Amino acid sequence: MKITKNLTMALMTSLAAVVCAQSGRPITVVVDGSPVVFTTQQPMMSDARVLVPLRGVFEKLGASVGWDPATQSITATTRSTTVKLSIGQLDASVNNQPVHMDIPATLVGGTTMVPLRFVSEALGAVVGWNPANQEVDIKSKADYGFPTVQDRDRDREKERERERDQARAVERDAERERLRQIEIQRDIERQKAIALQKELERQRDRDRDRDRNHQQAPPVDYIDFTPDSVIPFVLQTRLNSANAQVGDQFTAFLATKGSPDYFGLPGNTIAYGSVSYVRSQNGRDPGVIELIFDHITLPNGKTIPINGKICDMRAPGVVRLPDGSMAVRGAPRHDHAMFTGYGAGAGVIVGVMSKKVVVDADINGLIGRFARPEHKTRPASNVELRPGTMIAIRLYSDLKFRRDLR
Repeated sequence: MKITKNLTMALMTSLAAVVCAQSGRPITVVVDGSPVVFTTQQPMMSDARVLVPLRGVFEKLGASVGWDPATQSITATTRSTTVKLSIGQLDASVNNQPVHMDIPATLVGGTTMVPLRFVSEALGAVVGWNPANQEVDIKSKADYGFPTVQDRDRDREKERERERDQARAVERDAERERLRQIEIQRDIERQKAIALQKELERQRDRDRDRDRNHQQAPPVDYIDFTPDSVIPFVLQTRLNSANAQVGDQFTAFLATKGSPDYFGLPGNTIAYGSVSYVRSQNGRDPGVIELIFDHITLPNGKTIPINGKICDMRAPGVVRLPDGSMAVRGAPRHDHAMFTGYGAGAGVIVGVMSKKVVVDADINGLIGRFARPEHKTRPASNVELRPGTMIAIRLYSDLKFRRDLR
């Protein structure tokens, strides 16, 4: 069998030489208008079929070409097509589907020669033959405007990019809606504070009118906490940055340490407020909760609006006055004061100077700017505010009411 195969290949080589000699013109191959240069064995004609060296043409068509000397088989591969054929065999395969050829691949002078038309068309090209010029003209799919693998890859990438753009647009819309809801909630809180302030002013007007009508009445005694006074409270509501929501309500009782009042403010006074910003812990980013006070209610049911921010009673600037009360001296007033999850439990209170509404995109930069260095060395965690947690408010305006109305 081996002797017969060698004899067949020798006869084909001799026949090719005769055909080329008779034509008087060498066979040339052009791919998309560009001639292919063969440095060793030239193309040849066998049984009206053009055989070409293994490489050259197929690499110009974008295929990678492999030769297995052990099995004497050739593999030409593009992204979408794999063609396999063997020396001396008429049976080949295209994408693992059997195909029968008119002429097998062969060895000529130590060079592997493969049937040009079969392999080129199997790889998706269009092959033409000009007998007058002895020229093979090959047009790839890209040259004829057919969609190529690269075209399909680009189309798929464009579609993926469109999907990513749509997802980003949905995220932006959701963030805008979240910010809108936060602003609506804050507007509601501001309107409530304004209404309470107006009611207080009306009450003061009524008090003044009554005083004018009762000139002989004893002078009115007021309890007056001035701006920057610090009033301690004990939280009654459990809050955690892992599950709290903007708008969640909380209450806190006045901390009197067993006394009937705190410098005139009666015991059992209750402070009311809500969560104005919250973010859960994410990796090294700590959880954050910002609380805002709305008003206090005295034991007799009288409601008084309150204006101030959460204050750390251990922070620099918090001093004990000669009468025993607390106040802040020499420290700036912050626009935001937030419990930040550095360490366990309530974490630390970070004061932030920013007139803008706090959003997730800005919070890390604000905390990094205003938190003390020793706080940032602690591990990040969620803020856990348990009932009984001591919190304090630093007043930004007067808290004043009649002593006899307590």
